[in-house]
Amino acid sequence: MATYTHINPEEMHEFMNNNGFICINEDQASQEFIYNLEWHDGEYLLKVFSSVTDGGGARNVGQDAIRVVLFVRHDGKYYPRWKGSRVHRVGGWRDNLQSRINEGLARGCDGEDWECENCGGHMILRDGSRGLFYGCENFPENRGGCRFTRSYND
Repeated sequence: MATYTHINPEEMHEFMNNNGFICINEDQASQEFIYNLEWHDGEYLLKVFSSVTDGGGARNVGQDAIRVVLFVRHDGKYYPRWKGSRVHRVGGWRDNLQSRINEGLARGCDGEDWECENCGGHMILRDGSRGLFYGCENFPENRGGCRFTRSYND
């Protein structure tokens, strides 16, 4: 089992700045920092959510993680397209986070923006028990209930 490693905000900011991200809430009293990286004229947005703070906002060990999420702009709004697995605060956090960032950037460059053939919603890249697939943004039931999917390899 990997051992928890303390990450101070300066380390996190430096790592994220070196990757071209901007902290959008550095001056706020928050339990997490949010970093943004936009590209392709704002069509894609990679967000990194991190509970690495000095204000005591970090969660208990075991719950604490860093998350990378890719959003795509559609009709003027950003929709989640992919969410990477959590990056835990362990010794290899930089390599693990860099891997998630690289994966998010690659997924944003695949040029695959589709509308759902069933309801017209935006298709989001998901990672299921059988691997990657595109699913309608209106799934699950509480968001319209559309269950349309499309293979990642189509």
